[in-house]
Amino acid sequence: MNKVLSFNPQSNTLGSYRKEKHGLFRQYTLINFEKAHILQSGIPQYEQPLIIRVYWPAETAFACVWLSTKDAYAVGRGKAGGYGYCKESAAIENAFLSAGLRFEQAIGGVGESAIMAAIKAFADFAGYNNYTVTIAHA
Repeated sequence: MNKVLSFNPQSNTLGSYRKEKHGLFRQYTLINFEKAHILQSGIPQYEQPLIIRVYWPAETAFACVWLSTKDAYAVGRGKAGGYGYCKESAAIENAFLSAGLRFEQAIGGVGESAIMAAIKAFADFAGYNNYTVTIAHA
């Protein structure tokens, strides 16, 4: 089980790391059911305190993260290239580090289970108890 070691919120410009037009690969969204805004239609819109987007337009994987706690907001970006390891988790770890979020265990290069453990660690750290994680594939 992973844990958050520290969170020193940073807000980085995402610029060339966002590849919406040509390379969206996957999105992870943490949905917090404890906090909802009721729309005019009466439908609840739930808070999304963590969004991770992974872009893979060619050989390099790019990741952007938007995360918030009750006290802070941060944005980060990361990328990973090369061969022989999970580039998706490496790019996500670099994005978390860029946003100022550090985990007890490294998640870079070790796969999707490490990504999910990091999301759970963030939810625990931020005090979210009633949540789900959605994964959207492009």
